[in-house]
Amino acid sequence: MKRGIIMSLGWLVCSSYTWAAPIQGTFSASLICPAYKSIKNRDNPDNVMTQVANIYSVVGENKPGGHWLLLEFPNQEPKQRWVNRSCGILSMNTRSAEKESLGMSKECHVANTFDSYVLSMSWQAGFCEHVNYRGTKAECDHLNDGSLSVSNLTIHGLWPNKTECGIHYDSCATTPLNLREETIKAISPWMPNFYYSTDFGSHEWLKHGTCQALDDDSYFMQMKQLVEKFDHSELGDFIRHHLATEVKTASMKSELASVMGDEVVNKIQLSCSGRVKKYLSEIRVQLPKSLNMDADIPQLVSGAKEANSFAGNCGKQFYVEAPGIN
Repeated sequence: MKRGIIMSLGWLVCSSYTWAAPIQGTFSASLICPAYKSIKNRDNPDNVMTQVANIYSVVGENKPGGHWLLLEFPNQEPKQRWVNRSCGILSMNTRSAEKESLGMSKECHVANTFDSYVLSMSWQAGFCEHVNYRGTKAECDHLNDGSLSVSNLTIHGLWPNKTECGIHYDSCATTPLNLREETIKAISPWMPNFYYSTDFGSHEWLKHGTCQALDDDSYFMQMKQLVEKFDHSELGDFIRHHLATEVKTASMKSELASVMGDEVVNKIQLSCSGRVKKYLSEIRVQLPKSLNMDADIPQLVSGAKEANSFAGNCGKQFYVEAPGIN
């Protein structure tokens, strides 16, 4: 009997005050979320947060398929901390993934083998005011000093996804970005870093754009059309009607559902910056692989998978930053 108990415990690891079922994989953070020492106590020494696009090693989960993942933060103490599963994408270590990492399989870098899209749109005022962009974004510098004003949703990216590849479906070619001047001019109001540089556009093209069929000009113009469509919808109107206002997440979801429908709202996920007070910075929309650009929004999102949660990391309420100097 004792031997059986000891063997059972061998399947568990202990982190602080919470048992964890061991798993191995990686976690790509898509939201800024707190990293807790203990799930129960919600204690977070040094106010450690996940950083968007960072990849963390996963060593456990609170239960098989549970809401909490145990991640490693090498430069923190304790190093192992709990993060909500909805804050990013979990990729489990599998033989296929191991082969890919050794260069034995390239199926996750083959163009036009994706199964869905994610459209990521920024609320520029919230991002530039409250995300540490480390002085690398000219549009944020100009927005913050008042020489640029942006009151529409803007392009972050349009990302082809492939379910079995998790975060690893990307970088399908090395074809450099070479946009026509008229494309840059048309895109700039919707991707304002294009006013100053196309470096970020080049990043989005090489990582994501090369994995779909359109050429670079057509790909960026398609992103513009998509963001315009959502910005001119009740979603964009709601944000502009609540500038410099605290918004209750449930109220926003309910109001949008009443005019856009549950089918649309269930494909939307918010993302906020800020550690204590939350500021809207990004909105992501799940889209199907086949995009009907002439369709209305309910038809456009039809067939896409649902988002993990509408609130994302924004919690019960968040603040909509107004453009301009406050």
